[in-house]
Amino acid sequence: MVTCCELTEEAPITFFGHYAIKDGRPTAIRPNLACLDYGIGMGGFLCAYRWDGEVALEQEKFIVEVVQIPR
Repeated sequence: MVTCCELTEEAPITFFGHYAIKDGRPTAIRPNLACLDYGIGMGGFLCAYRWDGEVALEQEKFIVEVVQIPR
């Protein structure tokens, strides 16, 4: 498997998207890594994280908003 970079536990908090996770609730993948793409364009929901300078992600800071997108 080819990787472009290594995300160590010392790395800053990193968020990514464009993967459209379709199940479950937002949660950290690692203490400093999370996906915020839950497929709003495909019937999913909006997801955000309220960052206040912490070095490890906190579950209660994930914010979810269910929105109906007109077709």
